[in-house]
Amino acid sequence: MTGTAKKAIVDLCAAAGAIRSRLSSGKRALVIPPAGPGSVGDAAMLTSIIATLRKNGYSRVDLLQVEKGCHWPLDAREDRLIPAADFIDYGSRMNLAAILLQLGGYSDLLCVGADILDGIYDEDKMTHRLELLARAARMGVRATVVGSSFSDHPSPQIVSLLRSLPAGVRIFARDEYSHERMKRALGRDIGLSADTAFLLPAAEERLAGHGVLTWVERQKGEGRKIVAVNANNLHEKGHPTLVEDYARMAAKLIEVGASVLLIPHDSRMARSDQFIAGEILALLGEGRDSHAFRFEAETPGQLKALLSRADLAVTGRMHAAIIASGAHTPAMSFAYANKFEGFYRHLDLDPAEMILTLDALRDEPDRVVSRILAVLKKSEQLSTHIAGRLGAIEREALRNFDFAAPGEMPAANGRKKKTQGYSEPQGTVSGS
Repeated sequence: MTGTAKKAIVDLCAAAGAIRSRLSSGKRALVIPPAGPGSVGDAAMLTSIIATLRKNGYSRVDLLQVEKGCHWPLDAREDRLIPAADFIDYGSRMNLAAILLQLGGYSDLLCVGADILDGIYDEDKMTHRLELLARAARMGVRATVVGSSFSDHPSPQIVSLLRSLPAGVRIFARDEYSHERMKRALGRDIGLSADTAFLLPAAEERLAGHGVLTWVERQKGEGRKIVAVNANNLHEKGHPTLVEDYARMAAKLIEVGASVLLIPHDSRMARSDQFIAGEILALLGEGRDSHAFRFEAETPGQLKALLSRADLAVTGRMHAAIIASGAHTPAMSFAYANKFEGFYRHLDLDPAEMILTLDALRDEPDRVVSRILAVLKKSEQLSTHIAGRLGAIEREALRNFDFAAPGEMPAANGRKKKTQGYSEPQGTVSGS
């Protein structure tokens, strides 16, 4: 089929979708994930979005399936998966046409911006997401980018596309640093919110009867504090001694009376977080293994339920820190971007106290452990402080869902069309 014929089909499906949009009423959302399954953090954002939309009266919440044959392990499940991998990966015009034909049946299209909005990870895939957002807005579907970070060096192509999006497309930054960068780079209004994962409901029922609870009870019965530890597999590229450094840190924590709960966060590579956690556990050896446990979460809500039982988290991934904080557990981070500083500013915590470096872990391990122990010593105080901040942070996260004035949504022609009973967004139960 020629390119001209494909364009004609896409245009026809877009027109049909626009007609369908004008005739549709009610609240139904289509969500574009930031990647395929495999990340607990991405699953936390999606679970939170689905749960929040359902609480606000959305009769259907579907996901674009951006990776063929893969399903998300979510606490709040989508209603349907809409095949989109050929378009997101390769820009398939025929797949786009099929998506547009269905898109008119939704009131909202939400794209999870996360780390991908600036195009640094994959320019082409972000380009295709932005095309969908632009087409949705022109069809009369409310289009929103939720919970995004933005780097100092975004893709020029993506910046150009973001600047050219229809004015009705709303974009939310999840931290103050990204917010300022977006405003400077894009020359358009940018909303300031918090990460949607702060709205994650804890799933205690998914933890019931799990062997990790017996281990936790035994450690606490021995008077030991529990430090949840995550090693980010992506850090290995710049720090080839990552496994050895983490194992040494874990061993020192165990020697001074703490217990280590390894919480791998990502399973998408051969040397994934899960694989690395296994190597760390193996290096601890006999004599320490009774005070270490590797837990691979089935869902993000299950992990949140478990982290409520930890005294401190030390993590290389921001969403592990967010999930821990949502469970009132303070989290120190091996930061790889200043989005971590934005995270701590949300919590009104001192980044200088909470952020660690991998160079120091390698070169000054005793100093890093001393810093961890100093924070662990006041973990109850920090937990109380975090609990007091979460209400405000959850309200900031709900800004991602401030789509339009109550009862209205923007239409393609700039006028408003009514939705059924739209009201200000309500939060999910977050365990706070």
